[in-house]
Amino acid sequence: MGDLRSCFRAATILNEGTFVTRDGRRAANLFQINCDAGDPDGCLQLGILQQDMRPAEYNSAQLNFEKAIEGGSQEAMRHLARL
Repeated sequence: MGDLRSCFRAATILNEGTFVTRDGRRAANLFQINCDAGDPDGCLQLGILQQDMRPAEYNSAQLNFEKAIEGGSQEAMRHLARL
């Protein structure tokens, strides 16, 4: 689980541009790893990135919000309702 935690932190740093140049695509790839491993927070963050992309990837965002909800994420329910 420590590797997933590190992966999530790296994705967050890349997404926020903390200490590095912001890179949403690389962040999305790392959040995808977490999501694929069953981490609802990874699915949530991936869905948020996908809905904010230009062009937005609403279908993918919806699927990832649903995965996050299955994992118990209340926040994902709010994001899904706004899609």
